[in-house]
Amino acid sequence: MDQSAVNPHYLEHVIDVGRSRDVEASEDIYSGNGTKLLAKGARIDERVKDQLLQHKLSKPLEDCMSVSSGVDAAQFMATAEALLDQSLLLRSVFRTGHDKALAALRQVQLSPQLQSLLTVYAEHRPRKLEHTVGVALLNAGMTQHVQGTPDALRTALLAGLCHDIGELYIAPAYLERGARLPPNEWKHIAAHPVIAFRVLHKMPGLGDEVCAAVVHHHERLDGFGYPRGLSGKAIPLSGQVLAAAELLSGLNESGPGAPRRADVAMKLIPGEFHQSMIDLVATVSRDCNDLDAALASLPKLDETVRRAEHIGDRLEKLARLVDSLDAELKGASQAVKDVAAQSVQRYERIRRAFSSTGLDTGAPRSLLAQLVQMDGELLHLEVTLILREIGWRLRELEREVRLRVQTAAPQEAPLVERLLAPLVITRDAEPAQPLAAAA
Repeated sequence: MDQSAVNPHYLEHVIDVGRSRDVEASEDIYSGNGTKLLAKGARIDERVKDQLLQHKLSKPLEDCMSVSSGVDAAQFMATAEALLDQSLLLRSVFRTGHDKALAALRQVQLSPQLQSLLTVYAEHRPRKLEHTVGVALLNAGMTQHVQGTPDALRTALLAGLCHDIGELYIAPAYLERGARLPPNEWKHIAAHPVIAFRVLHKMPGLGDEVCAAVVHHHERLDGFGYPRGLSGKAIPLSGQVLAAAELLSGLNESGPGAPRRADVAMKLIPGEFHQSMIDLVATVSRDCNDLDAALASLPKLDETVRRAEHIGDRLEKLARLVDSLDAELKGASQAVKDVAAQSVQRYERIRRAFSSTGLDTGAPRSLLAQLVQMDGELLHLEVTLILREIGWRLRELEREVRLRVQTAAPQEAPLVERLLAPLVITRDAEPAQPLAAAA
């Protein structure tokens, strides 16, 4: 992203905010060739939109604008206290209490540039302030579990507050809840951690640790995250913890029974998350005793059976594809073969998760009915949670294979499209919203 060029999506959000509060140039704004475009104190609104978009600026727009009555520690505190009051999962993540986190949040100081940026973020879509404060709190609570120093706590809070500001620079249509995007559109979503890093890394008051956590918050330890597909020690601990915090936040926002669903989501694929995060969530799930809430959203048995049959069918198709890969990819580039090898490993982990339900032995309808008759709703719930998460991981696998091939060897994308054609998911076969949203 060229920060000298004004991003049209970000500017649109700025103008929207300007309809309810003053948004002004905090200093004279110059074009790259030295032409003065706006004087200090000039309003940034619809009247200057074209003027700003037509020029590259000598400094990023984010560094030379201010928003009146921007979000501050007092708003963060009020939001945090309300969220803690509402969320059993959020309270339970703080194994030793949340007083230290709230005290650190109260002391958070934002530079004028960061305050303006977070204000635009908080207002660009409904409930974004609640989301970003929720992630900050979860990140702080999980960080206390592995590294409870004041500096680590401050880093965790700031990284949580800033983690998704890259969304401001993406076309809003891509961010619609439940949108299913092809790889050429998903790549815009997958870029948001990098966009956030580029915007944040020179802002005063943040530092390298905060920016490192932000850019890595969708990576996974097993290498199947984004934007760079890093693995293991290449992902800093701060990024690993923030990744877990955002996953928990998505579950917490999606409905009742979040602790139990979080436990399933983090254990499903071995090696995705830091073991201490998995252990913490398992303990939280046990302590929360949210069984009644989780059972309240339990689907009918027929729906669970239909989901199991659908997943079993897709895994069978994938198995046939895996068996034919060597012959199909003969002559393909090494880059494509590397993507295929990593994807096969991912498939094997998903297949093992499905096997853990016992539904891969055939006749899922009669088998599931027998199991539920033996152990009632509890087993039905466990199977349902696993199946929902597997459905999401299969969609993720399909998307990531296409995206990685387009990035590594775009000329071979047609081959991959042909191979994956039998796996395309129809809209009515799976629910649009997974247990844990990807972005």
